[in-house]
Amino acid sequence: MAGYDLIVVGAGPAGSAAAMTALKAGLSVAVIDKAAFPRSKLCGGLITGRCARHLDEVFGRDMNEPLFEERQSFEFFIDGAPLADMHDVPPAHLTMRWDFDHALFKQVISAGADDLSGTRIKALDLEARQVTLADGAALHFKCLIGADGVQSIVAKELFGESFDPKKIGFALEIEDAACQPNAQTPIRVDFAVADWGYGWSFPKQGSTTIGVGGLQTENPDMKERLAAYLDVLGTGEGVKVKGHFLPFGGYRSRPGREHVLLAGARLALSIRSRGRGLATPCSRACWQGRRWPMPSGPGRRIRPLQGICPRRGPSERRCAVPACCAR
Repeated sequence: MAGYDLIVVGAGPAGSAAAMTALKAGLSVAVIDKAAFPRSKLCGGLITGRCARHLDEVFGRDMNEPLFEERQSFEFFIDGAPLADMHDVPPAHLTMRWDFDHALFKQVISAGADDLSGTRIKALDLEARQVTLADGAALHFKCLIGADGVQSIVAKELFGESFDPKKIGFALEIEDAACQPNAQTPIRVDFAVADWGYGWSFPKQGSTTIGVGGLQTENPDMKERLAAYLDVLGTGEGVKVKGHFLPFGGYRSRPGREHVLLAGARLALSIRSRGRGLATPCSRACWQGRRWPMPSGPGRRIRPLQGICPRRGPSERRCAVPACCAR
């Protein structure tokens, strides 16, 4: 049976950030994802300044790469009426998740992680610390990080369900190649397009990512809301629509136990619904990969989960790791 210090389930930005940080600490790492990369992903692809700092810290990524496109203008609307225009603000960057996730994952594999993408998990035994893959292969782990999105198999094994249906968001999104932006086209956000949610139009090279998202229980008519938003923008006819659940609450003050920890969207910190882009999953996973697990002495014993920082969640209490909240 193959064994690893750390197995990461999910190879999105959070999973890749956790894996890369653990590799730098000298751990043996395998990354499992049911998808083969590159793969499609519903996401506006906004890189904030905070996220850019984490990408530099963890991956050495520069925002001048062709992977990213800079924007310094924003437009905000509410109920279809102009709310605010912001120009020459600190730059944000946009990326296509198809390319972005693939680039980070390739970097993790090049750094030494074992590539188990395109592989489904058949069974997960947290007590035995064993993952059984669809082909019957069994893998042993000292620690496990679940960065496998909202419908997480790791969260389901920990808590009996991947998410609370009453506290989950849902979004519909299109990639509109007919909507060709230029370098001055602003990022647009429309409040009240959905109840407890918003709409977005993110201009990128050769396409514009347009979507509507909000709390699922408040928006049973999300298809109609997206159609109305596309009418306002005057685009979207005949374009394929993608749908996906989004984190929108259900915060867990202790998202794991001992040798198992959730990362990224599975921390249920309303990441996308609060407009923080990709910064929160990257920073959280980086912190988790750095603080836990860690080699400690002969035999490479692994330090168990000791404290999760809640400072960006509903609670404002300081966490058990002073260095984290001191930043």
